[in-house]
Amino acid sequence: MSATKKLLESLYFEVIPMKGFEEKLDVLTAGDRVGITCSPKQGLQVTLDTVSKLCDRGFSLTPHLAARQIMNKQHLKDIVAQLSDRGITSIFVPGGHFNFYFLKRNLFFRIGQGIAYNSNPFDLETNFKNNAYGTRLLSSTYLMLN
Repeated sequence: MSATKKLLESLYFEVIPMKGFEEKLDVLTAGDRVGITCSPKQGLQVTLDTVSKLCDRGFSLTPHLAARQIMNKQHLKDIVAQLSDRGITSIFVPGGHFNFYFLKRNLFFRIGQGIAYNSNPFDLETNFKNNAYGTRLLSSTYLMLN
């Protein structure tokens, strides 16, 4: 298989739940990959409702959930349970970063923060080969000096 064909097969269609977006999906077929962006204006629940609505069309869905809209660990667990019940196996929860510039922008320091949910944490009996994460909810901190 050529590199171009592999690249084209790995692409997915990104949608924002807005008026008329569902009509645009008519060009796709069952099994196609679709990402659903969380609109800051409409909120998290609209994204989750959109996922529920699109599940019946057979797409491989990846909802994008804004980390700042997830209230706490229990809220994230509830979201993951809701998505799992609909057959969703992948979610994307972006965090954010901020740059601090020095020396006329020749040097910068970047700090970023995000969260992750591990659906298969370390267990000595059933999952001993996995990394030793003792919890399902993980924090991701990113520091960079360049």
